[in-house]
Amino acid sequence: MWKTTKNHWSNQPNADEIKFKSGKAFRGKKLSEEHKNKIRISILKAGNEPPHLYGKDHPRWKGGITPINTQIRRTMKYKLWHSNVLKRDNFICQLCGVKGGKLQVDHIKSFSQYPELRFDLSNGRTLCVSCHYFITTDRIMEGKAMFWSRNSKMVGVR
Repeated sequence: MWKTTKNHWSNQPNADEIKFKSGKAFRGKKLSEEHKNKIRISILKAGNEPPHLYGKDHPRWKGGITPINTQIRRTMKYKLWHSNVLKRDNFICQLCGVKGGKLQVDHIKSFSQYPELRFDLSNGRTLCVSCHYFITTDRIMEGKAMFWSRNSKMVGVR
């Protein structure tokens, strides 16, 4: 007589970790159009419809609680403004002159206090992470040294 066993994952102390790692191997793999069509056909043959889990239909829906600032920053208009500021500044930090790397776009006048200037190109500037931290907090980022020129303009970050 054959013995039936439980799911072999359930007896392991770190089952969740094993499931995560095994599923990770297939993440990011591109499926061919032929394979996608086979999946669609099998779903339709089984009489199931693909789930429509967007907005209110999604099980984790919490009633549209995303803050308005986050919603604005996800719009195409904001993303275009962001990329246009980077291009205008040639991907160079406007304070220290670092080119490329980890750059951020900063609103010169606050995003929240000046809603009419949110998408104005003249209200944006490109800063590296260290300079943006310094401008925002008025403190030097830990592990970074800033140096200044004679006209009291910051020249770089080391």
